Amino acid sequence: MSDKELGKKMVERTELEYFLDAYKYATGQRLELVYSHEKPDFICNQPHGMLVGVELTQVMRDPRDALWDTIIKKKEEMNPYDAVEILYSLLEKKDISRAKNYGKWADNCMLVFQIKECPISAIMPYIVKDDYDSHGFSELWIADYSTLDTYRAIELFGLSPQMWGYHKNPSCSGKPYG
Repeated sequence: MSDKELGKKMVERTELEYFLDAYKYATGQRLELVYSHEKPDFICNQPHGMLVGVELTQVMRDPRDALWDTIIKKKEEMNPYDAVEILYSLLEKKDISRAKNYGKWADNCMLVFQIKECPISAIMPYIVKDDYDSHGFSELWIADYSTLDTYRAIELFGLSPQMWGYHKNPSCSGKPYG
C-alpha cells in the first residue's frame, strides 16, 4: 500500500469513527470496527454479533465547479438540489459495484453518503423517500460532516425505511467546540 493510499485509509477511519458515534445516537446501537477492508471500506460488528460492511462515499461537486462557485458566485456551499442529484447518482454506481465486487458483503453492507459542502437541513426538502427503495444495501445514511469543525460531531439522515428521517445528534446542539 502506497503512502497516499495509507493516508486516505487513515482519514477514512477517522471519518468512520464520527459516523459510528452518530449511529449510536440515531439507532441506540453501537457498531464496533473490526477491521479495514477495501470493498466495502470497513467491517464492523453489530450488537447481536453479526458483521456488517460499511462503505463511505463522498458527495461532492466537481472541483472545477466548486472553484467557479467560490470565485465567481461567492458561494462555498453546494446547491442542495445538486447534492441530492449527486447522491442519487452515487447510489446507482455504488449499488452496481456492491453487487459485482463486494463478495460475501454484497447483501450485508450499509452505504454512508458523506456530505461536507451542504448541511442536511438544506437537503431534506429535496429528498423523496421512494427514490431510495430499490437498492441492495442493508442501510443508507446521509452523514452531515459540515458540523464537524463546529461541534466535533456529525448528524445523520436515514434513507432506509426502518431508519427514515433526520436523527439529531445531541452533541451538535448547545455551545460549539472551542
